[in-house]
Amino acid sequence: MTRRSAGILLSLALLAASGCGKKGPILAPLVRVPQTVQDLSLSRVGNRVILNWTNPEAYIDGNPLQGLSEIEIWVIGEAGPAGAPAGRPAEGDFEKKGRILMKIPAAGPAPAAEKAPVPRQGAAVLEPDPGEMNAKFLFFSLRARDGKRRVSDFSDPAVLEPGPAPVPPRGLKAAVFEDHIELGWSPPGGPADAGASKIAGYNVYRSEGEGPPLRLNMTPLAAPGFQDGNFAFGKVYVYFVRSARGVAPGAVESEDSESIKVEPVDKFPPAAPQGLTTITGEGFIALSWEPAKEPDLAGYRVWRREPGRTKPVLLKELSPAENSYSDTEVENRKQYVYAITAFDRAGNESGRSAEAAGLARRPRA
Repeated sequence: MTRRSAGILLSLALLAASGCGKKGPILAPLVRVPQTVQDLSLSRVGNRVILNWTNPEAYIDGNPLQGLSEIEIWVIGEAGPAGAPAGRPAEGDFEKKGRILMKIPAAGPAPAAEKAPVPRQGAAVLEPDPGEMNAKFLFFSLRARDGKRRVSDFSDPAVLEPGPAPVPPRGLKAAVFEDHIELGWSPPGGPADAGASKIAGYNVYRSEGEGPPLRLNMTPLAAPGFQDGNFAFGKVYVYFVRSARGVAPGAVESEDSESIKVEPVDKFPPAAPQGLTTITGEGFIALSWEPAKEPDLAGYRVWRREPGRTKPVLLKELSPAENSYSDTEVENRKQYVYAITAFDRAGNESGRSAEAAGLARRPRA
């Protein structure tokens, strides 16, 4: 709505009010104030501080926010020993004692912002002075400005305790097994005052393709090792590990360890089929065996050895749904010896099953 339109509407309202006999007090114009930023949390990786929050979507009167022009990130540093948090900043302290670390542009000023959707989640990566991070409690708070530069109150603060970040672990290695990728590494080295002996555990990260690295463990691992069972052969994964102190929110992690690239290749054959049995009938020998349990099973191969032969020959290749076969190419009163192998989609073939023999019988005339 333009100022001119607003003035016309106000004049009409005053005329309407003067037309009735009852007069009321003159009210001050309503000043719209954006709601405060919510859900502010932080974590630390090396000398970087990562903030996450939820942006306001309305004014304090409940009306929708007319755009979001920027987020202000403020900080106050308070000296104090780690483990004994200093008092939380009082109302007004950020404007009196704090400073702005960063201003993040958002949707832009009105009127364009009036139609622009407000991004729901916000995030920022800061690099405060390492000496200040090691010696002081850092309190962070955020303010939001709408498309007309009207500013919210400060958010509830998030605090970062003083101290050096942990040292990264060393010697990351990986080994591929049939059902998991096993990672191992050595604890961080270095002097205790560099964070080597002040860790709660380790966090393992994995990226795939162009995607961002994702943490694989819910809580820090106490021992230097991890088994990743959620993988697929033929894909490419990149792993790294961080030493960790504390848990989210407010966790402190080391920089990344050296990364390792893993491209698992399926070289693992199925297990040999079990339970092969034969049933002899007139003009046939019927075979059956227990179904294989491998998820990547591609089929079975039926092998037959005839009397006087030492090596079996391939008789038939079957689908993974077929775990029985009837051999009708038999001669009367000859004994045949059979074995079954399983193969997977990667072409890996199992060893032969235990052999089973059958004596062919002449069909009735």
